[in-house]
Amino acid sequence: MDGDLIKDGVCGLLIARKLRVTQPTASEHLKILQQAGLIRGKRIKQWTFYKRDEPQIKAIKKQFLAKFSRYSKGVFAKCNIAGLDARDGM
Repeated sequence: MDGDLIKDGVCGLLIARKLRVTQPTASEHLKILQQAGLIRGKRIKQWTFYKRDEPQIKAIKKQFLAKFSRYSKGVFAKCNIAGLDARDGM
């Protein structure tokens, strides 16, 4: 598999192997993540490489915190779940 990990991302086949699922199952889930704007796919030869879309993740995180932090003040400060810490300044 040709591709640079930093520049191109991770091959979908390797993601499937790591998750111990079939390649079609991984592809379907990766497609959903791509449609949500969380990852980007890049085709190289017969493989698709996936990489996190950092600007989009940051924007979604900002929207999430803006919407929900007013309902649960202090919760994010006490509990850093999946990197959703209100103190990080986004």
